[in-house]
Amino acid sequence: MPLPLFEDCVETTIAFEDVRVFAHTRHLPAGCGGTDAPIVVCLHGYPQSSYMFRHAPSYLPEHLPLFIPDLPGYGASTKATPTTDTAAYTKRALGTQLLGALAAHLQLAGGLQPVILLAHDRGARIAHALAVHYHPRFEILAAALCDIVPTAEQFASLGDPHNAASTFHWALLAAAYPIPERMIWALGGAAWVQIAVETWGGCGVGEDGRRALEVYQAHFERPEVVAASCADYRAAAMLEAGEQRREQALGCKVPWGIKVLVLYSEKYLGARYDVPKVWREWVADESALEVVAVGCGVGHFLFEQAPAEAYGAVCAWMRDTLGVKWSPSDLRSATSFAQNDIF
Repeated sequence: MPLPLFEDCVETTIAFEDVRVFAHTRHLPAGCGGTDAPIVVCLHGYPQSSYMFRHAPSYLPEHLPLFIPDLPGYGASTKATPTTDTAAYTKRALGTQLLGALAAHLQLAGGLQPVILLAHDRGARIAHALAVHYHPRFEILAAALCDIVPTAEQFASLGDPHNAASTFHWALLAAAYPIPERMIWALGGAAWVQIAVETWGGCGVGEDGRRALEVYQAHFERPEVVAASCADYRAAAMLEAGEQRREQALGCKVPWGIKVLVLYSEKYLGARYDVPKVWREWVADESALEVVAVGCGVGHFLFEQAPAEAYGAVCAWMRDTLGVKWSPSDLRSATSFAQNDIF
């Protein structure tokens, strides 16, 4: 029996600064002032949208509030600042705006709102930036960073010809405006998304995967989404990689007190990096770092190709490291869903 899409969630659009953030939320009514339970903030990757986390509410503990936005410029979220303003599209800038939008939606009262970041690909780079840099309204308890190495490590690896060829899009999408934009527009956004998704392992199987691909393709038929996504990659190349190296040299890493899960595909990321070794250099407290590989031929899109395994690993990590409790109804979680045909 197929799993529901965004179970028990409501849709909302939040205006904040120069962005309008579209999001799915659970247990987060507007103006509630915040929650005692940590909010799980789910941040998607490229070339996706919040639809990537369509099954997250069915797997994650029922009592946890969820905030599942489209990143600014992606999906149905918009950002008014011109994409030629590269600094406005850094992961730190985008992440700060996303949390600002969440704070505005909640109308946060005093104190820090606890959050857990659950993020993949581009979203995981935003989560990494948020974990390193303090936010005045939120306490980041933990960050699950899925299928990435730090941006500086990614660009450094392009010196290897095999890595450069297999991750060609990093250089292509970061090229000067409007080179990549015009190339994708000429090919067609839908065609580009199909090539990218199929190259990196697919976004699901059967009807579930076909529908997800259609959703992502529809977004990339809009020129402004293509432009914003290129600005995202351009910021990574022109600003973020160097900043990360400078910060690392000064000892600025994911700080003590923040738990980190790195979940990665053995087939995709694991084929190019010693993932545990890389991440040990980027956290202040190695004992707070857990690294979990997903095998069985699963590609880059872990939460869509192998949702039971991916969400199961996240739930186990939250239970074991953060003490997140399950209510009796939460026993329908990832383990039991492993028996379901979600496709």
